[in-house]
Amino acid sequence: MDAKIAWVHSRPVKALFAVAVLASCQSGAPAVPPGYAQDIGGLCDSVHLAGASDKQGQERQLLVAMWLGKNLATPQAHEFLVHIQPLDGPAKAKALQDEAHRVGLDACPLAAEWRDAGSDAHTE
Repeated sequence: MDAKIAWVHSRPVKALFAVAVLASCQSGAPAVPPGYAQDIGGLCDSVHLAGASDKQGQERQLLVAMWLGKNLATPQAHEFLVHIQPLDGPAKAKALQDEAHRVGLDACPLAAEWRDAGSDAHTE
């Protein structure tokens, strides 16, 4: 047993632990609350998950809103929705895309849809 304790207190193990602690402190990225990344993933895919891909206008918005209300689990996800609600088109799309990237997602279909809808409004 003393050999195991000595090993844990050895220089290489202490050095490895110190490097791990420093690396986690130096990342600079705020921690993502448990479940939040999954909620942002659900938000990004909400049109598909709500079965609203083939719907338009208010019917589509209602289905997505109902799905989000039932499926977003974290208070942070609800706060994020409140935060981006007043934004429009490209600004809302960028905020969602940035948040998706922050939590580790490569793509966000809803952000792309909002971005495309915003650019269509500017070309008409």
